[in-house]
Formats: sequence, C-alpha cells, structure tokens
Amino acid sequence: MKTGEARQRYEEIVEVIETFDKGKKRAAGAVALTAILLALATMMSHRTHTETVIIEGERNTQWGEL
Repeated sequence: MKTGEARQRYEEIVEVIETFDKGKKRAAGAVALTAILLALATMMSHRTHTETVIIEGERNTQWGEL
C-alpha cells in the first residue's frame, strides 16, 4: 500500500469514527429526553393521585358530619 492510499484509508476511518460519535451523542440525547419526559409524567401522576386522595378524604369527612 502506498503512502497516499494509506493516508486516504486513514482519513476514511477517522470520518467513520467521527460519524459514529455523532450518532452516539444523538442517541444519548434521545435517551435523556425520554427520561425527562418519563419523570415529568410520573411526578404529575403522583400529584394527581395525591389530590384525589385529599378530595376523597374531605368528601368522607363531610359525609360523616351529616
């Protein structure tokens, strides 16, 4: 293999590695975004459940006072 061919092959390999690194960063970003959305959904669900329990407790108290 001549020097020019080796240099070209080296540059191709470097380009493939850089492309792969960009893909990994995108995948990591997508996973992070998914984790954030899941955490938000979990927190909102918990908050809604807590509000429901409070409302049911108040309703039961009112029923018992009749």
